[in-house]
Amino acid sequence: MSAPPTEVANMAVNVLKGIAQIRSGRPGVDIPRLPITEATNKALAALVIAMWAGVSVPQLPHGVNWSRSLQTLAEWVERNPYSLSPQPPYALGNTARRLAAKLFLREREGRVHEDLRAWSDAVLDEFDFVQERSAPELTDRDDVALAAVRAWVGMLDENRRQQAIRKLGQALYDAPGAERWLAKNVFGESSRFNIRSKFFGSR
Repeated sequence: MSAPPTEVANMAVNVLKGIAQIRSGRPGVDIPRLPITEATNKALAALVIAMWAGVSVPQLPHGVNWSRSLQTLAEWVERNPYSLSPQPPYALGNTARRLAAKLFLREREGRVHEDLRAWSDAVLDEFDFVQERSAPELTDRDDVALAAVRAWVGMLDENRRQQAIRKLGQALYDAPGAERWLAKNVFGESSRFNIRSKFFGSR
């Protein structure tokens, strides 16, 4: 998913339109040569990620119950990380950093140090604005967004993984609780905490 989020969203919607036509018995458009379930999951994951990256997705194609696929989408993304990136990413992109910041702030319900209040409010207000203008099926899919971040991190080699740790810490403005949240939710290091000296360096 190296393309701009808007472009990714447009392509994903077109794929879902094709799938909806096939399932309704009205084929007539080309879709990727993938099993229908895999193509559906990949397109839905792309739309959730695009929405978390700031792109409104007003509606999904009619005629298919997409909610059923969305219920198990997070597990599918974790099992199929290369659905997000055919090649291992060279670095953790801006989209992953934006997703991580929103996930962290939403879990904390905006409770951050006063110095970070303006940042927190801006991030959450922007996300609320996007969600309000997007298909209800796609809203509040924090599990899918987190699965995507974990998948991207999991594809990095050790050197780039260390760089990603620093970049995600910076994306969260090193807020109180950020390192613990990253260790537990993104890097799976909760059993080996404290991670500051290992991941963030001494300060």
